[in-house]
Amino acid sequence: MAAVYSPNPGTYAVVRMDPVAMVQNSDDQDAVAAASAMKPKRYLVYIQSDLELPFPHRPWYCYRVWPIAPFVRPRDEAAGVTSDMCTPIFPNMYHPTRRAPLRTEPPFPFDNCYHWSGTSLAVRVRAR
Repeated sequence: MAAVYSPNPGTYAVVRMDPVAMVQNSDDQDAVAAASAMKPKRYLVYIQSDLELPFPHRPWYCYRVWPIAPFVRPRDEAAGVTSDMCTPIFPNMYHPTRRAPLRTEPPFPFDNCYHWSGTSLAVRVRAR
């Protein structure tokens, strides 16, 4: 079996921001002080794709991810968002229009999660 040195697209992961590392090379002491005061949380994401090839010697890996939400998407009329613009992740069965849930292998460990439409973002993950 080959060594795994970076997360694979098509998997779920937990990410946490490191605000100090994000600004420590900026020469902006106010930004460093503000970042030091932050208390980052952990976020569940789905890794959709690599944004660059993940070579083992690189200090960072870049991905396109989709945040996973613990509730149905809130309606936002100004942005054209409706509460049905999400997909439940099984064992969650609730959807406003009864959309079938996405089934994962292995089974998803939480019963209240959703993929929201149109919320992908690019992230850099530091290698360990």
